[in-house]
Amino acid sequence: MAIPAKAPSYSRTPSVPRCDILTIVEILEILVVHVEEAVRLGTMDDGPHLRLGLIMLDSAAELLLHRECDSRLKWAGEYRRLVRDAERWRERMGRETGTLAELREKAVPAAQYRRIDRDFGAKCDYLLGLGVLAEPHARVLKKLHKYRNEAYHRDHLRRGTLASATRIYAYLVCSLMRDFPMHSISYQSTDPPAGLLKYLAAGERGMELWDALPGLQARIASRLLGEVGLARPPGVGEVLSRHFCGRLDAVREAAEESAAFFRRPGRDEGWDWQAALGLAQLDIRNLPRIASPDEARSAGVPVRPEHIRQWLAAGEALASQADDLAAFAAFADLEDAFEPLEALVMQLLTEVEIQRDLASGR
Repeated sequence: MAIPAKAPSYSRTPSVPRCDILTIVEILEILVVHVEEAVRLGTMDDGPHLRLGLIMLDSAAELLLHRECDSRLKWAGEYRRLVRDAERWRERMGRETGTLAELREKAVPAAQYRRIDRDFGAKCDYLLGLGVLAEPHARVLKKLHKYRNEAYHRDHLRRGTLASATRIYAYLVCSLMRDFPMHSISYQSTDPPAGLLKYLAAGERGMELWDALPGLQARIASRLLGEVGLARPPGVGEVLSRHFCGRLDAVREAAEESAAFFRRPGRDEGWDWQAALGLAQLDIRNLPRIASPDEARSAGVPVRPEHIRQWLAAGEALASQADDLAAFAAFADLEDAFEPLEALVMQLLTEVEIQRDLASGR
């Protein structure tokens, strides 16, 4: 059974009417103008522009991931059909061929195809599984996509890490643009679009541009990285370390403030930040009838004071991480582990403040 050959990256003869397609240079111009603006906004100094930069960088990343996935999945439906045909042949012949096993490896189930088509994380996981995307890159891309969703859908900005996050995202987007090949179906010998002119060497016009196209996207990405000082990821390890350790200190202070509400001279003096840490992970809806400090401290809760000390050591180590992308990946892992506790402790402090106001008659 014949297996379809790999779809070509370029074809000089469009298979659909010209009005229904974009040429390869038009597709490239769309990407270049998008990334230029995203990087410009993402390397500014104020929160509103950085927020827009984060949103635009995320959409540029998703566009690049989509194009790479789409190119690799073009034959997915055809392979699934060939698998069905081969399975029917096996039923008739009573044996399985090596061709069927090969087709199954190439086929992508329809449900997975739909997930990849609509989900950012699924795109990352698919390309990671193919070895196209490095594991640290996939983790950080998914974390930054979460930041974007918070900023776009919930109007929430992580001000302490926003500038570092957008610069890391700018580096990743330009890296994807540099490392992913161009994929298109047509090229017409016309004058290059305005958005690409400044990136073209003398004489790269008309059919001469065709010869430059395979490496042009990577060339533009490398230039963008150099122009904004992102040829390597920016130094963010120390910034992330200070930010994370500061948040740990804030959680400990909030736990201590909550403990002070329950502490009374001569009694309940066992309330300290460690007891409040345990209390925050229990049901705090009935604060007037809350457990004793010893019960709160010894409760079987997921996060213990030793976890705080471990997180603090890991946070301090971020400052000495030479690989800044690895530093952000490590920070993302720490943040994922720490944020549920942070939310619970801050919720406890809010409940304590409400109880304090009620007791004072406010």
